[in-house]
Amino acid sequence: MSAWFVPILVPFTVVALIAMGRQRASWWIVPALWPSTQWYYSLMAMPALTPLTAAILAAPVQGGPAVGAIVAALEIRYRRRKRREAADQPAAAATSDGRTVRAPSS
Repeated sequence: MSAWFVPILVPFTVVALIAMGRQRASWWIVPALWPSTQWYYSLMAMPALTPLTAAILAAPVQGGPAVGAIVAALEIRYRRRKRREAADQPAAAATSDGRTVRAPSS
């Protein structure tokens, strides 16, 4: 079930685990990289699952946990980028009629 079933997934999975950070990767490393992973080893990643990765792990498919780890890393990167973009945006103020007015940029 792990990335070793499709060896081309191994480097991508390793990069994904590094990109997602030590805490989240610790939940993913056994289902994604352990050479003789069984389908139920995916339960080890439960605390780090998102709805999309849970759907990927729900199907007992060879290489599924590796693909799930890669998708999880992409989701984390996407959320971080959106959070940074939101922080960079100027604060918006609501008017009395419910419209949003942005502060003038300088």
